[in-house]
Amino acid sequence: MTTTAEIRARVRNAYDRCAVQHDHTRGPFVPVAWVGAELAEQTHHGTTDYALAAWLEWGQRRARKIVRARGSIDYRVPDLDGERKIVTPAVLLDADDGTTLALTGCSWGYGGEGPHGTALVLTDAGFVREFAAALAFVVHLDGGAGWERGRE
Repeated sequence: MTTTAEIRARVRNAYDRCAVQHDHTRGPFVPVAWVGAELAEQTHHGTTDYALAAWLEWGQRRARKIVRARGSIDYRVPDLDGERKIVTPAVLLDADDGTTLALTGCSWGYGGEGPHGTALVLTDAGFVREFAAALAFVVHLDGGAGWERGRE
């Protein structure tokens, strides 16, 4: 059984790894950025540690209640010109205040690092009580299809 403290420690450790690697001569470490009035996303797309850092900053520290988690297979991130043309999977977390966080470093449908990140977020956000159950849920999803999860 994985405790809440252990889940939070794993999320915090990911945040700390990202913060240590950040080039502070370019400004403070910012793991999440607002891309609209109601949409925030992780700042370094496709990396699980940055997804967990964004979750910590946006979700845990702001004490948002997450009401829905869903997997989108067609989330768009910016290309080198800043146009949102690159299609990638993302876990979307919808909060009760009407805001959404997009995590492109979280994934599903296989047993790697990305699905482990998704399982950590789902457990920490209260969608699944046990990390092992969250991981089993995430690993068995169809990697090429979207999904949605409400609270237990």
